[in-house]
Amino acid sequence: MKKFLKKIYIVLLAVSFLAATVGFFVFATTKEHITENDISPDVQFSIGKRQLKGDVWTIYVPHIASDNPEKGKLTGRIYTGVVKNLNKHAIKSWNVEINITQHCYLNNAWNGFVEIYKSRAEKKPSQPLIDLKKAKESDFSVKTIKNLNNILIPLNPGSRIVFYPSIEKYIPGRLLDVNSISMGFVFYTEDGNELMKFKSWKLNYEFENGLFYRPFFYIFLLFYIMWFCLVISGIRLHAIRLAKERDREHDRFMLEQVIKAFTKFIDAKDIYTGGHSERVAKYSYMLAKEMGKSRDECLNAYYCGLFHDCGKIGIPDEIIRKPEKLTDDEYKIMQSHTTTGYNLLKELTLIPDACLAALYHHERIDGTGYPKGLKGEEIPEIVRIISVADVFDCMSQDRCYRKAFSLEKIIEDFKMNSGKQFDPEVVKAFLSLAEKGAFKV
Repeated sequence: MKKFLKKIYIVLLAVSFLAATVGFFVFATTKEHITENDISPDVQFSIGKRQLKGDVWTIYVPHIASDNPEKGKLTGRIYTGVVKNLNKHAIKSWNVEINITQHCYLNNAWNGFVEIYKSRAEKKPSQPLIDLKKAKESDFSVKTIKNLNNILIPLNPGSRIVFYPSIEKYIPGRLLDVNSISMGFVFYTEDGNELMKFKSWKLNYEFENGLFYRPFFYIFLLFYIMWFCLVISGIRLHAIRLAKERDREHDRFMLEQVIKAFTKFIDAKDIYTGGHSERVAKYSYMLAKEMGKSRDECLNAYYCGLFHDCGKIGIPDEIIRKPEKLTDDEYKIMQSHTTTGYNLLKELTLIPDACLAALYHHERIDGTGYPKGLKGEEIPEIVRIISVADVFDCMSQDRCYRKAFSLEKIIEDFKMNSGKQFDPEVVKAFLSLAEKGAFKV
């Protein structure tokens, strides 16, 4: 479960970082804009007729007159647009989109290039970027009308032109005196008194270092700082966990060495059962693992198995090593190793179950064991595991009064005593391991 949650945490961090990064670049690469309906504290744009002498004239266009003589006479006017930067940051790039709302003819534009879209629905320009001051008739991809030295581009309501500055792309901020740029257009209309109505335009612009004053920049910056802190915290916590795990492994190793030394000393009292405690510990670990216990529970079973017979340290050598059958009094003394072991281990807080293993490992499921005659689940599960491991080791080793039993005989005995002496679940795990060849006799 912890590994799964860790994976979820990593995936969420990665997804959130990716989403924030994509969002940041989307915002960062999106130009700001204003329209004719906006009032901006940063940028202003205006466009209208120029008021100088000679800014209005008329021409006669035979090509138009051949279709309709009344419309052959056109009035030309110069219109000028001004972009003014009111912000302290300089504008590094800009363009103007002008939507045409009436029938007219575009003749010229200066200080920049234009794109022409014949309708607002077009995604690509009908006329790619072109310099109208220098263009020849062959340079156009849209319909044009040639009249002497003039080239007229017919435009209808719904057409759109986009103006891009050629030289003065950069507009200084308001901290400098010159903070505006102008552009010019020549439009012809059929009615001499009719002026171009610039009712629909859009100015797109991008500030130099503009990210630093956009609110979203600081929001994303805060997010990245928080994300970075989370990552660093995660790495630090992981490093701490690894360090603690190394410390636990070291402590576990040292504890195991001390326990093994102690149990070898206990096993040395009985020349017939050398290594008994270590084997019981190993079998207990195997049984716990087969039963699906966690690693910590398996290690607990191992340590309790090492300690289960520690009470024998208080039993006289002549009783432990006696080859003949024990007398009733001697048997009672031998049984006392359970309570002796409990008293030795009850203060051992590192392995709190060890004292229970020492006290109850001779209890039986049917209640006929000692020292307290516990039944069934009254016996702690860890003890029920150790009891099976203990009996298996005793039956699989030679004794002074008998030879070791065969594995088949041991399996038969466990089956027969399942639910009587032994916990059926532990016996089931034992039989599963025996079938896999885990036990050798």
